[in-house]
Amino acid sequence: MWIAFEKAVECVLTLLLMGSVGYILARRNIIGPETRKALPQFVVNIALPPFLFYNIVTGFTHDKLIQLFYGCLIPVLSIFLTYGIAWVCAIVFPPPSMRRGAFQVSFGFSNTMFIGLPVSITLFGAQSIPYVLLYYFGNTFFFWTAGNYIISRDSPIHKARIFSFHTIRQMMTPPLFALLLGVPLVFYEVRLPGFIANTVKYLGEMTTALALIFVGVTLSQVKFRELMKPDRDVILGLIGRHLLSPVLVVATLFILRALTPFIAFPPDVADMFIHPPLLMMQVFAIQAGLPLGTMVAVMTAYYRTDKEYASVMVSLSTLLGMISIPLTILVVSHPAFARLVGS
Repeated sequence: MWIAFEKAVECVLTLLLMGSVGYILARRNIIGPETRKALPQFVVNIALPPFLFYNIVTGFTHDKLIQLFYGCLIPVLSIFLTYGIAWVCAIVFPPPSMRRGAFQVSFGFSNTMFIGLPVSITLFGAQSIPYVLLYYFGNTFFFWTAGNYIISRDSPIHKARIFSFHTIRQMMTPPLFALLLGVPLVFYEVRLPGFIANTVKYLGEMTTALALIFVGVTLSQVKFRELMKPDRDVILGLIGRHLLSPVLVVATLFILRALTPFIAFPPDVADMFIHPPLLMMQVFAIQAGLPLGTMVAVMTAYYRTDKEYASVMVSLSTLLGMISIPLTILVVSHPAFARLVGS
């Protein structure tokens, strides 16, 4: 247990120190408005795609990729359940009409890339990356389909469709495209030339540091006085984001395990649901309980709904993550968690 506590402390200190670099640079205006806009674009479009591509083609084999494809069912179904419970919660505790969508989406959308990836690499190393990618896929798919549609329903100007050319275009981000590009190379066992492998590796190595610096830059813009009196919708959203979502990951595993006798899964896949890799379940639980993704605030502003609520949720959730992340690490590192999930 002491080792788990030490890992949790080290992880939080790493996040704080790396984030403080961005915070200080932004507060001193060394990172100005233009750089603040360019930094996330650089991470998402330049650093992250080669990072994902390199880890796909070097960290996967044909058989492992097929097995992990079925493992994607756990994050996909757990996020689906999270959205469903958020819908029920919005009926029982109805928020104002302009924030209903953001309230529901706040339950299910994690900041997987800017916070989740650095956390997992700090804790578990590169071996955790495949599982982060699985959660990232489910997270991205649901946000740009169901999440985008749910937020748009509150809009006075524009209503989106769940599946449309626009949502498909939004989903096909450079990171997801890099992920999909790497899959056929793994299936056909294509080896990258050394100069290409080195290029994508070196570009990708910038991802973790720049992502955490961006988190610090984001926090430098937070008006902390506005966060001191969270209302009911904010509190419920935080509970759904940091507590309910990781619990549903474990619940989803139990559901899939119960369905295994009735569904013709391949034997190794069925065994994965009965005796899942501990690392996979640890990564999924941590990813599920991360702070709210910043795109929720972006899309509420785009649809002219309650962007103030979304901004408060993103800011408070990020700050609360400094407490919830180490607590989640302690839980998933305890031997009782391994016994619970059957690893």
